[in-house]
Amino acid sequence: MSRTYLLLFFVAYYTLSGCGKSATPDLEPTTCAPNQALVAVFDGVLQNVCGCQETAGTYGTLDSPLTCTVSAGTRVSFYFFNTQLAHQLISTENTAFQGCPVADPSSVAKISSFEVLFGSSGNYRFQDAFISNLRGQIIVQ
Repeated sequence: MSRTYLLLFFVAYYTLSGCGKSATPDLEPTTCAPNQALVAVFDGVLQNVCGCQETAGTYGTLDSPLTCTVSAGTRVSFYFFNTQLAHQLISTENTAFQGCPVADPSSVAKISSFEVLFGSSGNYRFQDAFISNLRGQIIVQ
């Protein structure tokens, strides 16, 4: 095998195997239980893992907020994955969305997740108190 083919093989292998850091974290989309949705919180990225009407695996970034549309009565779970920074998701306009406690990875009492039951129709906008450009909205129908 020539050096060129060998080099191309290794580049393709490492690219396809996920070697190196991805531009966005990636959790495999999964199936949520009925009336359940899962949103992953990373440092600088939100991901719809399952349960939203939007395509599973979609992201909200610092430039583009995440939208998750659910039916009334849905419980949305927010999970903090591999975070190095403190996070606190808070409501920006609707007090029915109770924000979470501070999820600080350096704290002794680590918060790994929190849930919100959305019982009433409406648009529930939120943002991270520490990374204000990290935003999203839960649309309840």
